[in-house]
Amino acid sequence: MAGYVDVDLQVAIWAREIVESVDRGSDLRAEMTDVLQAAGAVFCALLEGKYPDFLAVRCDNWLTELAQELKKAGIVVPDNLINELIIQEFGQAGRSIINHQSNPAMRHRLWQEGRL
Repeated sequence: MAGYVDVDLQVAIWAREIVESVDRGSDLRAEMTDVLQAAGAVFCALLEGKYPDFLAVRCDNWLTELAQELKKAGIVVPDNLINELIIQEFGQAGRSIINHQSNPAMRHRLWQEGRL
């Protein structure tokens, strides 16, 4: 898979860029939407455009990790923003994730335990 960005390694880098942008007056939602779309595109390519429900879950987990990095830098991302972004980007698949478990931190834990 040469040529693909390792988005899991990019989380801290993108978090730092978001912090800098928000400090300059950018909108947190817009910044998070941009990086979610970029990460989602990489994951989608890795999955060869298949498995849209898994893509939504994977991106949800990644977005929660990004929110955790932002929190370390002093920016608290509300749970409802994470949920709204997942629904915005993944439609019904996103709604299904939120309906299953509305708390992003709990979804992240379930992902890590292999139960999501």
